[in-house]
Amino acid sequence: MKCHDVREELVAYIDDELSPMGRHAIEAHLAECADCAVECETLQETIEATHQIASIQPSQGWWEKLQENMQTPESDFLSELRALRESVARLESRMDGRLSQLEPAKEVMTLEEVASYLQIELDAMWNLLDEIPHFQVGYELRFRKSSVDEWMHMKENGSGSDSFHWDFPTNWLDRLSQLEP
Repeated sequence: MKCHDVREELVAYIDDELSPMGRHAIEAHLAECADCAVECETLQETIEATHQIASIQPSQGWWEKLQENMQTPESDFLSELRALRESVARLESRMDGRLSQLEPAKEVMTLEEVASYLQIELDAMWNLLDEIPHFQVGYELRFRKSSVDEWMHMKENGSGSDSFHWDFPTNWLDRLSQLEP
């Protein structure tokens, strides 16, 4: 299975909704792919965290009060509706805060993560390697999120050339040849 296919099935895998064969395929991929395994673990933690959040119970008589307000002049109903929207906005803000604590933003990303971040296929990502700044750790490529963001900003604004400006000295080949014995 490919990472893209596995990531589409992770929720079904976690909820135990896959066939035994599908479950086995996902587990085999997770055993080999550290990135997908981390994403699966993060998704499981997020689901568990949402289950721990206490549900909000409306006050007694809330429904009856809402129906009564619907019968009253429009201005009263609209003020109640605005108050309800503000409450929902506060709740969303609290949820966003809790979810951001669970999944901190990554500054260094893998090739697959950058492809996902840019919302492109992995093959297209390979074709962009000459343009997008990256570095190598062992045999693996890594991308700094801020550099990818800067590259996107340059592409959006059409500034500069089609390729990213690497911060190499202009005479780096000369310097390299001087280092040889």
